[in-house]
Amino acid sequence: MNRPTPTTAGKPGYRRAILTVINTVTVLCLVALLLPSPAASFDLPDFDPWYYQSNDEWQFMVPDKAQHYYGSQLLVEGGMHPAAALAAGFMYEVYQNEIGVGFSYKDLIADAFGVLAGTVNSDKFYLFMDYSTRDEFVKLNAVLTF
Repeated sequence: MNRPTPTTAGKPGYRRAILTVINTVTVLCLVALLLPSPAASFDLPDFDPWYYQSNDEWQFMVPDKAQHYYGSQLLVEGGMHPAAALAAGFMYEVYQNEIGVGFSYKDLIADAFGVLAGTVNSDKFYLFMDYSTRDEFVKLNAVLTF
């Protein structure tokens, strides 16, 4: 008696292939969204009324940078490709520029550190951000366990 062969869903590596296809499609869609918008036309805003004081200073009201950091970290830890997570952060900044809030390179730096944390965090090493709304500062902490 012949038993039915297992479906392709049960084969090892199938899930990884599906995730690779999903991540590739996500990156291609994000790149396609950038095509109509001239990427070289970003003007630095004079101020970001919600979160930072000026482009010349690194003072800012901290929740925004922590939101970018932890949002990117959660995307990567949830299975999104690091490049797709960075592209999502970039697209959000493009959107903010289009609606008049302004493009923030500091937010992209927070996104990059979040992607780094989502990529390198393990049982032995943990990278995390801490912030104080009262003192308006952000700390990037690294914990190494032996």
